[in-house]
Amino acid sequence: MTLNNPVVSPAVELDQSIRLSLQGHTEVRGQVIVHVKYATPLWQDCMIRIWQTTYLVAHNTGHRSKILNAINITWYPVYTPLTGPDTRFTLIFEGLPKNCTSFDLIEETDQRDGFEYKDIQRNQSDVYQITMG
Repeated sequence: MTLNNPVVSPAVELDQSIRLSLQGHTEVRGQVIVHVKYATPLWQDCMIRIWQTTYLVAHNTGHRSKILNAINITWYPVYTPLTGPDTRFTLIFEGLPKNCTSFDLIEETDQRDGFEYKDIQRNQSDVYQITMG
């Protein structure tokens, strides 16, 4: 069966209050991937883990991108034993604001040993390789 009537999409107008509420939202890009090399010569009997309270903090706005996933490292409270002097894992975060040019990786914990990596310069791909330890 063939229809001769074209499909017409209705015009959509946003209510003024919705427009105003959307003005305050910062445009964000897709997810941010951070590949971490945790390097330590004292790896025997050492263990690491990642907390859900790990964020990327944008320098210019203070925007905090939450961690979404972690690969090859366990979540608090379970520890991952180190298997050599260079342990590698990947962290995936929510997107950063479009206008962000640099940020910090901060793991907020109630202990003194949270991961922290400062002044990561933003790139086009939003994929980063850092070394900690």
